Amino acid sequence: MKQKTRRPLGSAGFFFCFLLLSLVASQKSLHAQPAWVDTLRYSLHQRPKFFFQLTSFNSFVSSDFANFSGFRMGLNYNHRLRFGMGLLTLDGNAVVSAVSIREGDISYITNGQLKTTFLTFSGEYIFYSKYPWQFSAIPFQAGIGGAHYEYNSRLDTNRRVSTPDEFLFILQPELTGQFNIVRWFGLTANAGYRFTAYSSRELREDFSAPAFSAGVKIFIDEIYKSLFPNGIFRKKRPAPVEEWER
Repeated sequence: MKQKTRRPLGSAGFFFCFLLLSLVASQKSLHAQPAWVDTLRYSLHQRPKFFFQLTSFNSFVSSDFANFSGFRMGLNYNHRLRFGMGLLTLDGNAVVSAVSIREGDISYITNGQLKTTFLTFSGEYIFYSKYPWQFSAIPFQAGIGGAHYEYNSRLDTNRRVSTPDEFLFILQPELTGQFNIVRWFGLTANAGYRFTAYSSRELREDFSAPAFSAGVKIFIDEIYKSLFPNGIFRKKRPAPVEEWER
């Protein structure tokens, strides 16, 4: 049976945190702190706009390569701050572990496919935005969810069985960058590190690992703004009475 391993934060995790904090600190040094603080304060006082993003990245669970996908949505303040929530799911059956099962009076070890889903909460700071480039930092991104194993029952080979869902809490800060080829789509890349804040003892996996992705991305926000420049539910202002009478 796969042994439960706990990878310490290690040099990779500490290096990424140091890099993230250094970039945020550099923004304070590039601009006088009062101006930097004023920018954030001004952004928070602007009317927020809704945003929606599809997300996907690669990572590792224990020693297995894994892909996560989902979405993130929330409020965008002045194209500087984003507060969002979303959903992340482990794709496919990439992570397979030996699990100990007891069914009635029978105990055995079999292969189980790991299934996990997170509800995520995040805060993002866009520290550079000049078309066609954009760079941002996500110093806070928490994932709360559950994980379990699915396996074929030996009492009934045609029946797929799941172990009880176990609680999982992760933290995953990230750095992201994008380059718009055209307004609606472009290239994007992100790098981060996932820390396991809490994992049940029943989950014999190491979830702490680097997270990364690169590829072509469709900017749904830009498509929405092009199709609905005034929003879907915003009513058009009526024309002045003088124009009606002409």
